Amino acid sequence: MALDETEISKLLKDQAKMSSNGKELLRIYWYDGAPATGQSAEQAKFAQVDNVKLRLGQLNSAGQQKGVDSLIVIDLTELARNKAITDAVVLAGDEDLRIAVQIAQNHGVRVHLLGIDGVSQRGSQSISLQDEADTVRVWSKSEVKNFMTVVDDQVKEAAKPVAEKKAANSKAETEIIDIQKLAAMAVNEALTKLRADPAKLPRVSKIVEDGKPIPGDVVKLLYAGLKTQLKREPLKSEKDKARELLKTALLRK
Repeated sequence: MALDETEISKLLKDQAKMSSNGKELLRIYWYDGAPATGQSAEQAKFAQVDNVKLRLGQLNSAGQQKGVDSLIVIDLTELARNKAITDAVVLAGDEDLRIAVQIAQNHGVRVHLLGIDGVSQRGSQSISLQDEADTVRVWSKSEVKNFMTVVDDQVKEAAKPVAEKKAANSKAETEIIDIQKLAAMAVNEALTKLRADPAKLPRVSKIVEDGKPIPGDVVKLLYAGLKTQLKREPLKSEKDKARELLKTALLRK
């Protein structure tokens, strides 16, 4: 999926104004998980959008977000306790946020739950969270298309002129993918495996710090993880990106 950061921030601002009966927006808090190498290019871009505060947890080796829900809970309850807000629009669906909604309401804040249509047959939000919210609204698929597009559609459009110029190119060479994200996940997986041997990660980091190349066995480990993420053989440019990210991560250790 590809996200239009400016468009979704505009829609969220409009939604907040409508849900709060015209009150002024404080700011938009955007929560995500950061890879081991630090915030992604997409996250850095979103952090520059006006009235947006980026709040980052972590991504584990399986690509799952960790620590994000707790950030939402802290922000919502603290803003309510300090009377910084009268209304909160929460675009989320996890039942773990139910207690935070209750606490915010106890401080006089009205909580408006916002969901996305078509996430699953059961909807995008837990029933108990919907029950706690003061209002519940679901963005339709047509509304979501204003800020979210399927990358596959972009690949098809981008591949047309390439195919006309270079008919012999493979399908992989005409794909447009988020290599930054996939490479970061491969790096995170490689680091996790290196940590299995307490002595190996410091040893590899020292080699890189001394200006020497990353050891071949570690590079092979990285490329294997990248192949898993891509579900195909990685291109040279993709290998270079992953190796560059791994080198940066090793220098930070």
